[in-house]
Amino acid sequence: NDLGVIEESSGNKKTAKNLFKKSCDNNEIKGCFDLGRLEFLSNNKDKAIKLWEKSCAKNHIKSCGNLARIYFGEGKTKVAKKYFIKSCDGNDFFSCNMLGSKEEENGNQKRAKELYKKGCNGNHYDSCYDLGRIEHKQGNKKQAMKLYKQSCKKNVAIACNYLGDVSFQADDLKTAKTYYKKACDGNHPQSCFNLGFILGQDGKMDQTTVFWSKACDGKFMKACFALGGYEFENDNKAKGMKLVKKACDGGFKDACAAYKKLQSM
Repeated sequence: NDLGVIEESSGNKKTAKNLFKKSCDNNEIKGCFDLGRLEFLSNNKDKAIKLWEKSCAKNHIKSCGNLARIYFGEGKTKVAKKYFIKSCDGNDFFSCNMLGSKEEENGNQKRAKELYKKGCNGNHYDSCYDLGRIEHKQGNKKQAMKLYKQSCKKNVAIACNYLGDVSFQADDLKTAKTYYKKACDGNHPQSCFNLGFILGQDGKMDQTTVFWSKACDGKFMKACFALGGYEFENDNKAKGMKLVKKACDGGFKDACAAYKKLQSM
């Protein structure tokens, strides 16, 4: 199997595939996993599933995790759950997070919390954020903030956005900008909009439009509406109308009323 990895890294996929198959036929589970990976990358999903089922049955956790993701994506949640459980038991912490999300959805916060905690302890930082959400709901704000900061530090954008909101509400605009910028850099469009709003209050509309444009491109329709209004008021009426219409088409209701009004002007 190691020879297959070397051949694959050298671009010799056909040779690698043959070596992985030989390894798998000899009941080396890593060979079945790697052969499944190549089949999946070649759009042979059914072959990949059969290979990963073989390696998962022999406790190759990455194979179990891949199966869970495939079945979840196909809407086969019952089958996916079985594989997520096995993967989580084998310390695939993404799988623990997915199970936690399902338990939370079903109203079982205690079990969700346990699963998120396991994920967080395994350095799955989205799980730290989700654990923070539950702690917050349960009134443990100090612990929640600690978890939000932990996950933001590891580039979980939604956690950074939340910390930005907390700072903004406390009128600590300098800190808010720092958190919103980090979240925006992590492609959280609402944070880009929020950062643009603060910069606009500082009179830096040239920067505001850059961040609102990024938020709009990220399908945060309030940003498209705000940017459209700004463009319209600054004599870029055609561009402004186009952005307001985009916001309306994207489901931002205030933009629809505004678009009708602008058409009559």
